[in-house]
Amino acid sequence: MYTGNVQSFTVPYTGTYKLETWGAQGGNDNLNVSFTYHKGGLGGYAEGEVSLTKGETIYAVVGGQGANAPSVTNGGYNDGGGNDRSGSGGGVDYGGKFDMDGGYAGGPSYGNNKTATQTNGYSFGRGESVPFIDSGAGDGGWYGGYHGESKNLYSYGGGGSSYIGGVSGSKTIDGNQSMPSPSGETKTGNTGNGYARITFIKLDDTTSPVTTDNAPKDWVNKDVTVDLTATDNDGGSGVTSTYYQLDNGPTKSGNEIKISDEGVHTLTYWSVDNAGNEETQHTTTVKIDKTVPITTDNAPKDWVNKDVTVDLTATDNDGGSGIASTYYQLDNGSTQSGNEIKISTEGVHTLTYWSVDNAGNTEQFNTKTIKLDKTAPVLNISLDKTTIWPPNHKMVPITATINASDDTSGINLVVLTSITSNETLQSDDIQNANYNKPISGSTDSFELRADRLGRGNGRIYTVTYTAMDNTGNVTTHTATVTVPHNQSK
Repeated sequence: MYTGNVQSFTVPYTGTYKLETWGAQGGNDNLNVSFTYHKGGLGGYAEGEVSLTKGETIYAVVGGQGANAPSVTNGGYNDGGGNDRSGSGGGVDYGGKFDMDGGYAGGPSYGNNKTATQTNGYSFGRGESVPFIDSGAGDGGWYGGYHGESKNLYSYGGGGSSYIGGVSGSKTIDGNQSMPSPSGETKTGNTGNGYARITFIKLDDTTSPVTTDNAPKDWVNKDVTVDLTATDNDGGSGVTSTYYQLDNGPTKSGNEIKISDEGVHTLTYWSVDNAGNEETQHTTTVKIDKTVPITTDNAPKDWVNKDVTVDLTATDNDGGSGIASTYYQLDNGSTQSGNEIKISTEGVHTLTYWSVDNAGNTEQFNTKTIKLDKTAPVLNISLDKTTIWPPNHKMVPITATINASDDTSGINLVVLTSITSNETLQSDDIQNANYNKPISGSTDSFELRADRLGRGNGRIYTVTYTAMDNTGNVTTHTATVTVPHNQSK
């Protein structure tokens, strides 16, 4: 609309725009009541289409209606000149992108051309002048309508032009013809001030937008929020919507996807711009594992009497990220990675172990004790009698003192294993002997017969005790009791 100042328009989208202009009306004749009242010439109309690039700026100067008679008055802004009767209407001037000028200044010479139209005027870019006053009003600029004849004193200004150049599909309509109005109706000629309108027609955008994601590439052990960032080409129509599907589910629109379920998820996404260009779908994988792995061992629970190899077996949850590494510490030593630990040193050992999966989930420490004892216990036996005399066939009580020790796993039991002789014995030659029964104290007793063969060298009783530690290591010890052939022996 007419403001008297330069107006600007910055192109929002690269595309095709329709430009429309309406020239301003000339000033009215109102000089003398004795003459017929005449309105100024009506403004013409022009339209056309042009391709514009986003960011370009168009500057528009809209002409104003010419001033009414009487007196010497000014015409419309932008080349509607003044005269002594009435002003001619101003043109419309577009600048910046291309040349769509408004009216030119009125000329100083006499002219009387009554046939000026939108496309046929007195002179290119010049209006007529009234006959009696030099430097009269310009009649609407480029091919604007002519002003009134001075001989009848019909001093009303010509209508402003509205010609647009440099466009495609251009059309001009004279001010005395039917034309569209700025309000969308139909009218004959434009009244009042000039008017210009820019209408967006279509986008010149054939490039699809580009969408990216920030999804983690590797396994993660917490909830994930995937952000989708869509951009259109420079000067493009702009992104209208971003769409996605999670695990082949329904299509949704948005730029933020929250994923909390464990497992491997497939995210498909794409964007569409305002020109309807649809991006080729992208696919990314989101892998979530929030469950720690579990590690077990085959370490013996009890004491063992040989080297031990402990095997560690780590498993992750079904559908999880899998085991990355298993770690252990033996007797608070340095951390090692592996699944097999060999132990050969006697003693009580502490094994600490744990595993980590590919998502970074770390298992709580597990602790196991391994007890290794490869040394047999120490066993000493002393008998209170080592010789029996006389060989009177009587039973003689024998007391054994037992001293058993084991510095590692400890003594489990001591038993009387056997009593044997170098001579054939009768069934009652040994009495009250408790074979293979754990001895609760430090002594043990039994009875032996004081006897020997008359033709032999004497009887020798061999007494055997066995001690076993808690690992199963065994030690035996023997002591002898002799019934001599005669006392001298």
